[in-house]
Amino acid sequence: MTSNKTWAFVTLCLLSGSPAPGVAATLTVDADCTLIDAVQAAETDSPVNACPAGDDADTIALSADVVLTEPLLDRQGPTALPVITSTVTIQGNGFTIRRANDAPRFRLFYVDGGDLTLEGLTLANGSLDGEDGENGENGWLQRLDTVTGEADGEVAASVAVPVRDLAVLGDGALALASGVAGLPLLVLDGQFAPRCQAEAARDVALPSITPDAGGFLYLAGQRPSSGRAQLWVYDNQCQRRQEVPLDFPDSRFLAASVGVDNRLSLVGERNGDPLAVDLNSGRAF
Repeated sequence: MTSNKTWAFVTLCLLSGSPAPGVAATLTVDADCTLIDAVQAAETDSPVNACPAGDDADTIALSADVVLTEPLLDRQGPTALPVITSTVTIQGNGFTIRRANDAPRFRLFYVDGGDLTLEGLTLANGSLDGEDGENGENGWLQRLDTVTGEADGEVAASVAVPVRDLAVLGDGALALASGVAGLPLLVLDGQFAPRCQAEAARDVALPSITPDAGGFLYLAGQRPSSGRAQLWVYDNQCQRRQEVPLDFPDSRFLAASVGVDNRLSLVGERNGDPLAVDLNSGRAF
């Protein structure tokens, strides 16, 4: 029998729990309703300052980047946002939640028995574990039907690092960029079984990945210690072939793409302003 289903991939960054069910209320983060207040409203099902009350399973929608400057609480390490114990989906709409560069070290999220789903969102500069190092983020992959939204329960997996970005390779394998120096690249086969992983790297965060037609993977990010943008090139067996320091100080790249003409482009920000770079010509926009 031939199936006419088309599959897409959803990536979640979780501390614990499983993919979230349906959504009952939407809270929009803006100048009046902060992200901290929105999470608290979703957790308590009560209004918090300018944020309306949540209701059971909630969606929090971002309307701009969110910069967190200090931890709110300590839960096995400093944490920026209220503990998530219910079902919460954060729709990033292409925006970023990040720790300020001059802020003390802290985790962005802590999930305790709840379900946290992140959609269209970049996380940056957060700590991946608590002070004891025992509660790092895991990534979750779930294959969904693009027509019905139904999950394929037989094709799902938890991976040992966050999933910041992924690329589907020509043979159906998945290449995952973690943004974590300890395991910058992980490649899975079409059933989410590990195929290979890159060796640990020092002082580098590479949250964006894109493949080319020749089997090479381009991971873009920065060195946190210097703020210098980086582009690392791997083959599809997770072997690093090249490390390219980019001449864009105080910049970080959040997305990479290879066009039909094999031109490599990066998109990110520099000093808070949008930045796009055509690496074939060296031009920045």
